[in-house]
Amino acid sequence: MPNDCYNYLEAPDGDLSLIADYISTQKVEWSKLPDTFLDFEKILPTPKKIKDFYSWRDEHWGTRSNSYEGQAQDEGISFNTAWSPPVGAIVALAKRIGKSLRLIYDEPGMDFCGELIVTADGKHCDEVYSPRSEAPEHLKEDLAIDKDDGFIF
Repeated sequence: MPNDCYNYLEAPDGDLSLIADYISTQKVEWSKLPDTFLDFEKILPTPKKIKDFYSWRDEHWGTRSNSYEGQAQDEGISFNTAWSPPVGAIVALAKRIGKSLRLIYDEPGMDFCGELIVTADGKHCDEVYSPRSEAPEHLKEDLAIDKDDGFIF
């Protein structure tokens, strides 16, 4: 079982409808409500004829599996990924929609967090902080990281 990496993608221009075509839902066993997630397969589909799709996804999405356990809000979408943030998928999404994007992420199990800024042409800056305590205050606030116990509840 992977460590969950929490991600929050801000809606471009504060308008979730600009990425709505890339958000999916699916029925899950543990809830009466469907799981909402940012669907990397809609952004950058895994090729059909490929021997090692995990390696392809790691290389192109930045994570081995699609996102899961998401929640869409007016301002953006939160979701989890396995072990790492989906840098490649978010870069591809920014290029597809022609808008700049900001993704913040937190992986407390491996003690890192970060902020990914992507321009509409795919140029990006991924600032990673490890340990998480070294993150700037604005990022700790956005991710609800507390300096004493790791999280603000």
